[in-house]
Amino acid sequence: FARAGIQQQQTEYELTRLDLLAETSRRYYHVLAIQARKSVVASSISAERQALNVVQQRAKAGAVGQADVSKMDLRLAKSQALAQQLEAEHRLASTRLAAMWQSSANFQQVAGVFLWLPQLPTSSQLLASIEQSPALLNRLALERLQDRRVSLTQANGRSDITLGLGVKQLEATDDQALSFSLSMPLSFSNPNRGRIAAALAERELTALQSTQVKQRLELELLEILQRLESTRQRVEFLQKRLMPKAETLLTDIKRGYQQGRYSVLQWTDAQAERVTLERTQINLYSNFYLQLLELERITGQPLTLVKEGVNS
Repeated sequence: FARAGIQQQQTEYELTRLDLLAETSRRYYHVLAIQARKSVVASSISAERQALNVVQQRAKAGAVGQADVSKMDLRLAKSQALAQQLEAEHRLASTRLAAMWQSSANFQQVAGVFLWLPQLPTSSQLLASIEQSPALLNRLALERLQDRRVSLTQANGRSDITLGLGVKQLEATDDQALSFSLSMPLSFSNPNRGRIAAALAERELTALQSTQVKQRLELELLEILQRLESTRQRVEFLQKRLMPKAETLLTDIKRGYQQGRYSVLQWTDAQAERVTLERTQINLYSNFYLQLLELERITGQPLTLVKEGVNS
């Protein structure tokens, strides 16, 4: 019973360890996502500065009004303010990440390739991994603990036989005699039958709960896998269809603005559209990694295996 209790505590420790690793990974992915957003904003600031220079040159030539200059200057100022906000978020996220190993954030950025999708396991592979899931192993350890508790309770309900051996002095004859004794309580019913019944009921309940845990894990894993596949499809559509169209639109409007065919408002809208798609892409990748992390936490196994064709 004691050994079964130790084994159950070890499985609980493993669950706690995996939760800690998962939380550390979540904070790492959060820092990585902020770094990707900072890169997008930095590119946007660079493009807006170039656009502001073009608008200022056209304003000096009298081709556009001062309002166009102010419009582009305001857009640049907003991007710079967003860059400052992201910098503050990055410092906070780095501090929270370093706190997981009880240290200070003595680094400028974390390493990692964010915009790529790892290969996913198949549904059959995922369901097969449930047998090694720490959550299920913990339930099985509880079952073994209940089995040992039943055995211990049944053993405590049995009557003990007491043997005795001694020497007796006979005063009448001044003799000594060797004596043996044997005693056993006469129990017409098991005095521990209530505890035995309770232990059996607990064992049955634990077995039923283990079955429910396995079924719930199977459903949860399949749902996460479907969400991952859906996110992958959205990423592929964005990268193959939407992003090229946004780039083409921005190039055409920029050229047309320099020729006087489009307004500065149309130019800034095209820039904002591209930035919005880039932010959406980062959010999709971030959601993908968080869901994949949940799969790894449940199964207790690494699932980020190899890179696939969706790269950026």
